[in-house]
Amino acid sequence: WGSRLGGVDGLSPEEAGRRHGAEGVIVLTFRASDAEWEATISGLEAMGARRVVSVMHLLEKWPELNGWPVLSGPDWCDRGAEVRRVFGGLADRRSRTELLGHLRWRAHHDRRALPTGDVGDQYFAPDLVRLRPDESLVDGGAFDGDSLRSFLARAGGDFSRIDAFEPDPATFARLEGYVGSLSGRKRIRLHRAAISDRSGTLEFSGDGSHSARAETGSESSAPCVALDEACADTTPTVLNLHLEVAEQAARYGARGWLGRTRPIVTIAVYHRPADLLEIPLRLMSTLDRYRFHIRTHNRFGFDVVLYAIPEERAIS
Repeated sequence: WGSRLGGVDGLSPEEAGRRHGAEGVIVLTFRASDAEWEATISGLEAMGARRVVSVMHLLEKWPELNGWPVLSGPDWCDRGAEVRRVFGGLADRRSRTELLGHLRWRAHHDRRALPTGDVGDQYFAPDLVRLRPDESLVDGGAFDGDSLRSFLARAGGDFSRIDAFEPDPATFARLEGYVGSLSGRKRIRLHRAAISDRSGTLEFSGDGSHSARAETGSESSAPCVALDEACADTTPTVLNLHLEVAEQAARYGARGWLGRTRPIVTIAVYHRPADLLEIPLRLMSTLDRYRFHIRTHNRFGFDVVLYAIPEERAIS
């Protein structure tokens, strides 16, 4: 506030309301909890802002503003057949309700439509996943070990083997440090690589944060490997993919053993707008005798995970 950037004044909310509230539009970030969202809208209106809208309206027109790709309302309406197929393939009412909430938010930018995010276990929802002491985990997008911590806590520290993949050098160093402190580190194999549908290299933007991702046009690169090849000598029972826009490619790289080994699959479906429909549809058409669920995570309600559970491992 009080600064000037590119000829534009940085204003406090009070000053923005005083100057522009009656005739202008104030754009509100979408990264807020329900209570924060409502409180901020009320506060801005009290300062004179007559119209407060979500930043999603900006990103629909100019997605390059923050790299978050947005499909417009009409685009979602044209995909009714796909919506019905995903809806019909989900195994429980909660999953279907959450799917509709996310679709409403994407189509209408109504923040209140988003399901309340579960701030508990993002990777292995306890109402869906029951881990055994002999699990073999493949963890794609292992970051600094956050998903491993969750896995080990749920499994009581017992496991057969873990293969963890993380391409970002800075993050991989933190992952190495964490794994080096574990008593079971000899059963954990680390790969400084991205997982994809092929082995080689890919353009990659990495800064040591959660936002590191495969990105066309990036000046840097990272090694990548197809899961079929990387895990040829193991039989995974749990596959966790949280890959910042690369889930589709990784799934293709795993197609050789997904149907054969029948692992529990947990996969992020929110990094690209179309992932919410396309990834469930592909897995539903690939995996036989599986139950599919959707759960929403983090306090903002944006992180959406698809759980594919073999029928023989379903809790109920």
